[in-house]
Amino acid sequence: MYHLEGGCSVPISALATIDNDKLLFRRNGFKLDGEHEMKTEKTGSVKDWKKIGREAAREISNSLEGKKILDEFRKLNRTQT
Repeated sequence: MYHLEGGCSVPISALATIDNDKLLFRRNGFKLDGEHEMKTEKTGSVKDWKKIGREAAREISNSLEGKKILDEFRKLNRTQT
């Protein structure tokens, strides 16, 4: 969430599960209308947890749908401050 500049007001989620030395990381993002969803899933060694998280964030922020979701919430945040 840090790499996506997310916080309590941005509907993004992250879940990491560990099985032996393998990490499964899932991240979701949603638009305000609830119609659009962006998902990403990464796996790797537990020791690479930072790299896996950064890659998942990069995948979302570089995708067209991910950019739309993040832009929507940045605009909303600016109008509320």
